[in-house]
Amino acid sequence: GFRPAGAEPTLRDYDRGPNPFTRLRRHGVILEPEIDEFERAEGSTLTLLIELWGDATGR
Repeated sequence: GFRPAGAEPTLRDYDRGPNPFTRLRRHGVILEPEIDEFERAEGSTLTLLIELWGDATGR
């Protein structure tokens, strides 16, 4: 639902104030890191992972 808030902050103010992500840009912190998908487990590897999970959880 709608919650009243102060109208002073704007989207253009994102780089002002104590925002650690923008404050640390000079040290290499990036706002949109590159995300890569891991290789999917298949065959015997997948079977082993399922067995290990079953042993660990009792399921």
